[in-house]
Amino acid sequence: STAKKNIVTVNGTANQNVFGGWANDTAEGNEVRVEGGMVKGYAIGATGGANSTVTGNKVTVTGGTVKKNISGGQSSGANGKATGNIVAITNGSTVEGIVNGGHMTGDGTASDNEITISGSTIKQSVNGGYSSASGTVTGNKVTVSDSSTLEGGVYGGYADTAGTVTGNIVNISDGTFQKRVYGGYSDKSGTVTGNKVTITGGTFQDLVYGSAGGDTSGTGTFTVNNNTVTIAGGTFSGNIYGGVSWKLNGTATGNTVNLGDDTHTDLSGTTLTNADIYGGKYSGNGTGTGDYVT
Repeated sequence: STAKKNIVTVNGTANQNVFGGWANDTAEGNEVRVEGGMVKGYAIGATGGANSTVTGNKVTVTGGTVKKNISGGQSSGANGKATGNIVAITNGSTVEGIVNGGHMTGDGTASDNEITISGSTIKQSVNGGYSSASGTVTGNKVTVSDSSTLEGGVYGGYADTAGTVTGNIVNISDGTFQKRVYGGYSDKSGTVTGNKVTITGGTFQDLVYGSAGGDTSGTGTFTVNNNTVTIAGGTFSGNIYGGVSWKLNGTATGNTVNLGDDTHTDLSGTTLTNADIYGGKYSGNGTGTGDYVT
């Protein structure tokens, strides 16, 4: 089955979950729009069956409230794809659940999904792309601005077990961040490379990572290479890392923290008094080379 270009608009109160589209095979171009209203359940742009393609769907929350999780698009299975889905939360909105741009519940691919948050409050974590298993999470993006408050962690890309997490981006220009910020993260093992965090403003109460992962309880290997954090503004109460492997035999190579950028060369307005800065860090008998602070 296929679901395409369906739109649900909520101006009042929706007491249950709201889906823009649902299909076994392909869900494309569906939308949920919360315009000053409230959704008491989940708000999902589209969801698909096992090994479905869920692409180009969207959830927008404008001055509204969502009590549970938001996902731009959600698929499942080893061959499922959640790609190019969008979540936009603006104008004093509140979300009490988790926000996922693209969500894979199997080992498939979450790619090129995007979350934009402006002047709003998110109570739980934000994931540009998320795999609850060992999927591929690549090219996802989170952008936060305009005095937003994020009470949970922020992840450009997140794999819950042993994923490949590459090329994800977090851009922050303003807001208060109560938990950690990661460009990329894989919980147990896997490969986390080429992810980027760029910060030009905001208040950070916890740690900032270009990428990290490799829980010591997991099997397999963990590699965190060529990730980047650029700091060009903000106030930091915790440490900043280009890349970190917590796995004892992990590898952290070629990770970088840049202090300043082409526009902000003197770091005026940046407070790093309480922050130690590491290009890369690894545990136990791991390997680390070519990690930089510039």
